[in-house]
Amino acid sequence: MFVEKTAFDGRPWNLPQMSKVSDEEYDSFVGYLEGKALTNLLGASFYNRLKLGLEAEAPDNAIWLLIRDGGNYSIGEVDYVHGGLKDLLTPYIYSEWIRADFEKYVGAPAVVPQFENSEMTSPSRLICKGWNEYVRQLGATTSGYPSDVNTLYGILTSNELYGEFEYNIPNTVNIFGL
Repeated sequence: MFVEKTAFDGRPWNLPQMSKVSDEEYDSFVGYLEGKALTNLLGASFYNRLKLGLEAEAPDNAIWLLIRDGGNYSIGEVDYVHGGLKDLLTPYIYSEWIRADFEKYVGAPAVVPQFENSEMTSPSRLICKGWNEYVRQLGATTSGYPSDVNTLYGILTSNELYGEFEYNIPNTVNIFGL
């Protein structure tokens, strides 16, 4: 796994009560989401090469560690920084955790906790914040062409050793579901 539980202990991706979540529940949920996100983004073939590359011994794993841990890369004469898969996936996990944990199922109907003297608010703003930061770090732009500036796409295109890969950037979202 790339994103540890402690990534959600403080701002900007604070998930309250994370200390009460069992390691097994966390590992299952996050492991599933990481695999799903990276397979959808890069394709199964490249994702499998990434996993094998990370298991390799140094120096054979150096280009794969750059994806996982982040680092500097150059395009032309300009230097950029990729923050690594932890920085990339943390807002995605945050968004999906809030989406999945907002309603608690008890018996037949879905119920939401209610507290005295409190008002229910929508989690949409937080879900959008996490999702859109994830999509931005992937390289999404309004033009429809991926950006290579400080993004995963940038680091992958800066080094021909990565070979061919799919790159399927999801769309941004807003609180209105548009």
